[in-house]
Amino acid sequence: MGKKFFKGLIIATSCIALLPASLSAQNNDGEGIGFWSSIGAEKKIAKGFNADFEVEYRMRDNFNHTDRWTVGAGLSYRLYRNEDKTFSVKADMGYKYMNVWNAEERDDKDLYVHPDVDYTFQEYNLDEAYNITKHRAYVSLSASYELGRFKFGLRERYQMTYNDKIQVMEHKYRYNEAIVEGDTDGIPGSITKESELEWKDAKTSNAFRSRLSIDYDIPNFKVNPYCSVELFNNLNKNFALNKTRYIIGGAYTYKKVHSFKLYYQYQDQKSGDDPNSSVIGFNYKFEF
Repeated sequence: MGKKFFKGLIIATSCIALLPASLSAQNNDGEGIGFWSSIGAEKKIAKGFNADFEVEYRMRDNFNHTDRWTVGAGLSYRLYRNEDKTFSVKADMGYKYMNVWNAEERDDKDLYVHPDVDYTFQEYNLDEAYNITKHRAYVSLSASYELGRFKFGLRERYQMTYNDKIQVMEHKYRYNEAIVEGDTDGIPGSITKESELEWKDAKTSNAFRSRLSIDYDIPNFKVNPYCSVELFNNLNKNFALNKTRYIIGGAYTYKKVHSFKLYYQYQDQKSGDDPNSSVIGFNYKFEF
Protein backbone atom coordinates (compact mmCIF):
# COMPACT_ATOMS: atom_id res chain seq x y z
CA MET A 1 0.00 0.00 0.00
CA GLY A 2 2.89 2.34 0.82
CA LYS A 3 4.27 2.14 -2.72
CA LYS A 4 0.82 2.63 -4.24
CA PHE A 5 0.14 5.64 -2.07
CA PHE A 6 3.55 7.09 -2.94
CA LYS A 7 2.73 6.64 -6.64
CA GLY A 8 -0.51 8.53 -6.14
CA LEU A 9 1.38 11.27 -4.33
CA ILE A 10 3.66 11.62 -7.34
CA ILE A 11 0.61 12.02 -9.58
CA ALA A 12 -0.79 14.73 -7.32
CA THR A 13 2.57 16.51 -7.35
CA SER A 14 2.55 16.40 -11.15
CA CYS A 15 -0.87 18.04 -11.12
CA ILE A 16 0.51 20.83 -8.95
CA ALA A 17 3.16 21.41 -11.60
CA LEU A 18 0.36 22.45 -13.97
CA LEU A 19 -0.28 25.53 -11.83
CA PRO A 20 1.33 28.73 -13.12
CA ALA A 21 4.43 30.21 -11.56
CA SER A 22 2.35 33.19 -10.50
CA LEU A 23 0.82 31.01 -7.81
CA SER A 24 3.73 31.93 -5.56
CA ALA A 25 2.58 35.54 -5.75
CA GLN A 26 -1.11 34.85 -5.16
CA ASN A 27 -3.43 37.52 -3.78
CA ASN A 28 -1.26 40.44 -4.93
CA ASP A 29 -4.40 41.89 -6.46
CA GLY A 30 -5.84 42.42 -2.99
CA GLU A 31 -8.98 40.42 -3.68
CA GLY A 32 -8.26 37.77 -1.03
CA ILE A 33 -9.31 34.14 -1.02
CA GLY A 34 -12.73 32.88 -2.05
CA PHE A 35 -14.78 29.84 -1.06
CA TRP A 36 -17.00 27.95 -3.50
CA SER A 37 -19.40 25.21 -2.48
CA SER A 38 -22.12 23.20 -4.19
CA ILE A 39 -24.65 20.49 -3.40
CA GLY A 40 -26.11 18.47 -6.24
CA ALA A 41 -28.16 15.42 -7.09
CA GLU A 42 -28.15 13.22 -10.20
CA LYS A 43 -30.95 10.87 -11.26
CA LYS A 44 -30.73 8.14 -13.88
CA ILE A 45 -33.79 8.44 -16.12
CA ALA A 46 -32.89 5.76 -18.67
CA LYS A 47 -29.78 3.97 -19.87
CA GLY A 48 -27.18 6.66 -20.53
CA PHE A 49 -29.70 9.45 -19.86
CA ASN A 50 -29.44 11.44 -16.61
CA ALA A 51 -30.92 14.57 -15.02
CA ASP A 52 -29.10 16.67 -12.44
CA PHE A 53 -29.85 19.54 -10.05
CA GLU A 54 -27.34 21.77 -8.25
CA VAL A 55 -27.28 24.63 -5.75
CA GLU A 56 -24.07 26.66 -5.55
CA TYR A 57 -22.83 29.30 -3.12
CA ARG A 58 -19.66 31.40 -3.51
CA MET A 59 -17.83 33.80 -1.20
CA ARG A 60 -15.04 36.27 -1.93
CA ASP A 61 -12.65 38.79 -0.30
CA ASN A 62 -11.50 36.40 2.46
CA PHE A 63 -15.10 35.23 3.03
CA ASN A 64 -16.34 38.78 3.73
CA HIS A 65 -18.86 38.95 0.87
CA THR A 66 -21.27 36.64 -0.89
CA ASP A 67 -20.01 36.53 -4.47
CA ARG A 68 -22.99 34.71 -5.93
CA TRP A 69 -25.53 31.96 -5.43
CA THR A 70 -26.82 29.75 -8.20
CA VAL A 71 -29.62 27.27 -8.82
CA GLY A 72 -29.28 25.07 -11.89
CA ALA A 73 -30.62 21.97 -13.63
CA GLY A 74 -29.47 19.97 -16.62
CA LEU A 75 -29.77 16.84 -18.75
CA SER A 76 -27.00 14.58 -20.07
CA TYR A 77 -27.00 11.76 -22.61
CA ARG A 78 -24.24 9.27 -23.39
CA LEU A 79 -23.73 9.22 -27.13
CA TYR A 80 -21.17 6.42 -27.26
CA ARG A 81 -19.28 3.94 -25.08
CA ASN A 82 -16.99 1.13 -26.28
CA GLU A 83 -17.34 -2.47 -25.17
CA ASP A 84 -14.70 -2.41 -22.44
CA LYS A 85 -16.12 0.91 -21.14
CA THR A 86 -12.80 2.75 -21.36
CA PHE A 87 -13.94 5.41 -23.82
CA SER A 88 -17.19 7.36 -23.84
CA VAL A 89 -18.70 10.50 -25.33
CA LYS A 90 -21.46 12.50 -23.64
CA ALA A 91 -23.60 15.52 -24.49
CA ASP A 92 -25.32 17.71 -21.94
CA MET A 93 -27.33 20.92 -21.67
CA GLY A 94 -28.63 23.01 -18.80
CA TYR A 95 -29.78 26.29 -17.29
CA LYS A 96 -28.55 28.31 -14.28
CA TYR A 97 -30.23 31.13 -12.39
CA MET A 98 -27.56 33.34 -10.78
CA ASN A 99 -27.64 36.19 -8.28
CA VAL A 100 -24.25 37.91 -8.49
CA TRP A 101 -22.76 40.56 -6.18
CA ASN A 102 -20.74 43.34 -7.82
CA ALA A 103 -18.30 45.44 -5.82
CA GLU A 104 -18.32 49.22 -6.11
CA GLU A 105 -16.69 50.31 -9.34
CA ARG A 106 -14.73 53.46 -10.04
CA ASP A 107 -14.52 54.96 -13.53
CA ASP A 108 -11.91 57.71 -13.94
CA LYS A 109 -12.89 60.69 -16.08
CA ASP A 110 -11.00 63.94 -16.82
CA LEU A 111 -7.90 64.99 -14.89
CA TYR A 112 -8.44 68.55 -13.63
CA VAL A 113 -5.31 70.72 -13.66
CA HIS A 114 -5.59 74.08 -11.85
CA PRO A 115 -4.40 76.95 -14.11
CA ASP A 116 -2.88 79.07 -11.32
CA VAL A 117 -1.49 76.71 -8.66
CA ASP A 118 0.15 73.33 -8.53
CA TYR A 119 -2.97 71.24 -8.01
CA THR A 120 -4.65 68.38 -9.88
CA PHE A 121 -7.74 66.31 -9.18
CA GLN A 122 -8.77 63.07 -10.84
CA GLU A 123 -12.49 63.37 -11.52
CA TYR A 124 -14.36 60.08 -11.41
CA ASN A 125 -17.69 58.26 -11.22
CA LEU A 126 -18.33 55.69 -8.50
CA ASP A 127 -21.01 53.01 -8.79
CA GLU A 128 -22.20 51.57 -5.48
CA ALA A 129 -22.09 47.81 -4.93
CA TYR A 130 -25.15 45.96 -6.19
CA ASN A 131 -26.61 42.52 -6.88
CA ILE A 132 -27.66 41.54 -10.37
CA THR A 133 -29.68 38.63 -11.73
CA LYS A 134 -28.16 36.56 -14.54
CA HIS A 135 -29.52 33.68 -16.61
CA ARG A 136 -27.14 31.17 -18.16
CA ALA A 137 -27.80 28.42 -20.69
CA TYR A 138 -25.15 25.99 -21.91
CA VAL A 139 -24.52 22.96 -24.13
CA SER A 140 -21.48 20.69 -23.86
CA LEU A 141 -19.78 17.80 -25.55
CA SER A 142 -17.31 15.78 -23.48
CA ALA A 143 -15.19 12.67 -23.90
CA SER A 144 -13.31 10.51 -21.40
CA TYR A 145 -10.68 7.83 -21.85
CA GLU A 146 -9.34 5.43 -19.22
CA LEU A 147 -5.76 4.23 -19.53
CA GLY A 148 -4.84 1.95 -16.67
CA ARG A 149 -5.64 3.87 -13.52
CA PHE A 150 -5.58 7.20 -15.31
CA LYS A 151 -8.70 8.85 -16.67
CA PHE A 152 -8.37 11.69 -19.18
CA GLY A 153 -11.27 14.00 -19.92
CA LEU A 154 -11.95 16.76 -22.43
CA ARG A 155 -15.01 18.99 -22.33
CA GLU A 156 -16.01 21.68 -24.82
CA ARG A 157 -18.84 23.98 -23.72
CA TYR A 158 -20.71 26.89 -25.20
CA GLN A 159 -22.53 29.16 -22.75
CA MET A 160 -24.74 32.21 -23.13
CA THR A 161 -25.29 34.54 -20.16
CA TYR A 162 -27.99 37.20 -20.01
CA ASN A 163 -27.74 40.06 -17.46
CA ASP A 164 -31.03 41.67 -16.41
CA LYS A 165 -31.43 45.45 -16.65
CA ILE A 166 -30.84 47.12 -13.27
CA GLN A 167 -30.67 50.56 -11.61
CA VAL A 168 -27.46 51.41 -9.73
CA MET A 169 -26.65 54.46 -7.59
CA GLU A 170 -23.87 56.43 -9.25
CA HIS A 171 -21.82 59.23 -7.58
CA LYS A 172 -20.01 61.79 -9.74
CA TYR A 173 -17.03 63.60 -8.18
CA ARG A 174 -15.96 66.79 -9.95
CA TYR A 175 -13.82 69.86 -9.22
CA ASN A 176 -15.73 73.17 -9.25
CA GLU A 177 -13.81 76.46 -9.25
CA ALA A 178 -16.99 78.46 -8.72
CA ILE A 179 -17.62 77.08 -5.25
CA VAL A 180 -15.37 78.60 -2.60
CA GLU A 181 -15.55 77.29 0.95
CA GLY A 182 -12.67 79.15 2.52
CA ASP A 183 -8.98 78.68 1.94
CA THR A 184 -8.01 75.01 1.67
CA ASP A 185 -4.23 74.90 1.34
CA GLY A 186 -4.48 77.88 -0.98
CA ILE A 187 -6.68 76.00 -3.45
CA PRO A 188 -9.91 77.85 -4.37
CA GLY A 189 -13.03 75.89 -5.17
CA SER A 190 -14.20 72.50 -3.91
CA ILE A 191 -15.05 68.93 -4.86
CA THR A 192 -18.69 68.42 -5.77
CA LYS A 193 -20.61 65.18 -5.54
CA GLU A 194 -23.72 64.48 -7.59
CA SER A 195 -25.67 61.27 -7.04
CA GLU A 196 -28.32 59.69 -9.23
CA LEU A 197 -29.76 56.32 -10.15
CA GLU A 198 -28.28 55.03 -13.40
CA TRP A 199 -29.72 52.27 -15.54
CA LYS A 200 -27.36 49.51 -16.59
CA ASP A 201 -28.73 47.97 -19.76
CA ALA A 202 -29.42 44.29 -20.19
CA LYS A 203 -26.46 42.48 -21.72
CA THR A 204 -25.79 39.14 -23.36
CA SER A 205 -22.36 37.52 -23.33
CA ASN A 206 -21.20 34.38 -25.12
CA ALA A 207 -18.27 32.18 -24.11
CA PHE A 208 -16.57 28.99 -25.23
CA ARG A 209 -14.93 26.89 -22.50
CA SER A 210 -12.37 24.12 -23.05
CA ARG A 211 -11.40 21.90 -20.10
CA LEU A 212 -8.76 19.16 -19.93
CA SER A 213 -8.75 16.97 -16.81
CA ILE A 214 -6.71 14.08 -15.39
CA ASP A 215 -7.85 11.70 -12.63
CA TYR A 216 -5.87 8.94 -10.96
CA ASP A 217 -7.35 5.97 -9.10
CA ILE A 218 -5.00 5.09 -6.24
CA PRO A 219 -5.25 1.35 -5.48
CA ASN A 220 -6.74 0.58 -2.07
CA PHE A 221 -6.97 4.26 -1.20
CA LYS A 222 -10.27 6.08 -0.81
CA VAL A 223 -9.21 9.58 -1.88
CA ASN A 224 -8.07 9.98 -5.49
CA PRO A 225 -6.29 13.06 -6.88
CA TYR A 226 -7.42 15.00 -9.93
CA CYS A 227 -6.48 18.19 -11.73
CA SER A 228 -7.75 20.26 -14.62
CA VAL A 229 -7.01 23.28 -16.79
CA GLU A 230 -9.85 25.26 -18.36
CA LEU A 231 -9.74 28.08 -20.92
CA PHE A 232 -12.53 30.67 -21.21
CA ASN A 233 -12.76 32.40 -24.59
CA ASN A 234 -14.99 35.44 -25.15
CA LEU A 235 -17.03 35.00 -28.33
CA ASN A 236 -18.14 38.64 -28.15
CA LYS A 237 -14.52 39.70 -28.59
CA ASN A 238 -13.18 37.52 -31.42
CA PHE A 239 -12.50 34.47 -29.23
CA ALA A 240 -10.19 36.45 -26.92
CA LEU A 241 -8.92 34.54 -23.88
CA ASN A 242 -10.95 35.78 -20.92
CA LYS A 243 -9.42 33.69 -18.14
CA THR A 244 -7.65 30.42 -17.36
CA ARG A 245 -8.70 28.24 -14.45
CA TYR A 246 -6.38 25.71 -12.77
CA ILE A 247 -7.74 23.15 -10.27
CA ILE A 248 -6.14 20.47 -8.14
CA GLY A 249 -8.08 18.41 -5.63
CA GLY A 250 -9.10 15.09 -4.16
CA ALA A 251 -12.26 13.06 -4.76
CA TYR A 252 -13.91 10.55 -2.43
CA THR A 253 -16.90 8.29 -3.19
CA TYR A 254 -18.91 6.58 -0.48
CA LYS A 255 -21.08 3.56 -1.33
CA LYS A 256 -21.07 4.58 -5.02
CA VAL A 257 -23.79 7.22 -4.50
CA HIS A 258 -22.14 9.92 -2.35
CA SER A 259 -19.39 11.93 -4.05
CA PHE A 260 -17.21 14.51 -2.28
CA LYS A 261 -14.59 16.81 -3.77
CA LEU A 262 -12.22 19.18 -2.01
CA TYR A 263 -10.06 21.36 -4.24
CA TYR A 264 -7.89 24.43 -4.66
CA GLN A 265 -8.39 26.70 -7.67
CA TYR A 266 -6.17 29.39 -9.12
CA GLN A 267 -7.76 31.66 -11.70
CA ASP A 268 -5.69 33.79 -14.05
CA GLN A 269 -8.26 36.50 -14.70
CA LYS A 270 -7.92 38.63 -17.82
CA SER A 271 -11.36 40.25 -17.51
CA GLY A 272 -14.87 39.34 -16.41
CA ASP A 273 -16.81 39.15 -13.16
CA ASP A 274 -14.87 36.56 -11.10
CA PRO A 275 -12.27 38.62 -9.20
CA ASN A 276 -10.91 35.98 -6.82
CA SER A 277 -7.59 34.58 -7.99
CA SER A 278 -7.49 31.90 -5.27
CA VAL A 279 -10.41 29.70 -4.23
CA ILE A 280 -10.94 26.81 -1.84
CA GLY A 281 -13.86 24.65 -2.96
CA PHE A 282 -16.05 21.79 -1.75
CA ASN A 283 -18.62 19.83 -3.78
CA TYR A 284 -21.10 17.13 -2.80
CA LYS A 285 -23.27 15.08 -5.15
CA PHE A 286 -25.82 12.35 -4.48
CA GLU A 287 -26.68 9.87 -7.22
CA PHE A 288 -29.88 7.85 -7.19
